[in-house]
Amino acid sequence: MKFSGFFLFPGSFNPIHVGHRKLAKSTDFDLISSSSKPRSTIYEMSISNVDKATISCEKIHQRLSEFLPTDFPVLITKTPMFIDKIQHFFLEEETSTNKFIIGFDTFERLFQAKYYTQEVTIDAFIEKITLCNVSFFVAGRYSSASKTFMSFSSEQKMQLHEGQGNSQSVTNKFGIPLEILKKYNVPETIFDKIHPLKTSDGDDVRVDISSTEIRKIRNLEP
Repeated sequence: MKFSGFFLFPGSFNPIHVGHRKLAKSTDFDLISSSSKPRSTIYEMSISNVDKATISCEKIHQRLSEFLPTDFPVLITKTPMFIDKIQHFFLEEETSTNKFIIGFDTFERLFQAKYYTQEVTIDAFIEKITLCNVSFFVAGRYSSASKTFMSFSSEQKMQLHEGQGNSQSVTNKFGIPLEILKKYNVPETIFDKIHPLKTSDGDDVRVDISSTEIRKIRNLEP
């Protein structure tokens, strides 16, 4: 199954909540990549994950039961890594931009060397991003652990506060300072594949609730 011009929104959705729905619906207007609206957003839940245990059939059914008829469609997959998702779902030499919605916490891990091996290299990942015309739309994320809001804007403010950056920093075409992209090991060849997810007013799209917090409140299993 291959998609073209869709937003693919990967996650464990354990459970899905208002924050996920807010991110999914924020793509109704495509402020950043083009003047044309995306065809749709698709939630993608992989039963295997590089950082988590395999999801059982029982838990998949439980998580799916939380979705509403008005939600975007959900795709159940076995594609734990982004390179797997690109290979399975996006066309090569695509003219339309293939798009992922991710939170800032996922962006932080996207280019970390520990997630790649001799068989699945980071260079192969970068090649697939380019070949399939893939972009990553990154939403702000509140970290309950650090009690801080994480986004490109907050990163820039923090660097200015600490004297590590300046207001005239060189940016990619979407306004993200290059020093921040370099901090998270984004290769120079794909600087312009990283987008901040913004509201129609130009503010960060942000999620201040987490599935972890909801599970604690509802006494649900991880």
